[in-house]
Amino acid sequence: MVEASVSGLFRMILIIIGIFIVLRFIGQIIVAKNNITRERDMRKREEAIANEKLRAKQNSGKTKILRDKQSPKSDEPFIDVDYTDVKD
Repeated sequence: MVEASVSGLFRMILIIIGIFIVLRFIGQIIVAKNNITRERDMRKREEAIANEKLRAKQNSGKTKILRDKQSPKSDEPFIDVDYTDVKD
């Protein structure tokens, strides 16, 4: 038969406590890594928003003509067409 000793019991308890401490430490490292990644992504988004606001402020009041990129005739000049009523 196997006999349990007090020193073996304490050793097993210390091993279990050590495993929990190591797992907790690894968990904290993973959480810190995720927080750093999230913070980096958040800063990129904030920077993109700030750049968009700055560009909008600089271009405030300016008029742009956007060409249709899908049309093969997008390099042709625009034709000014007068408005006409449609008769039934």
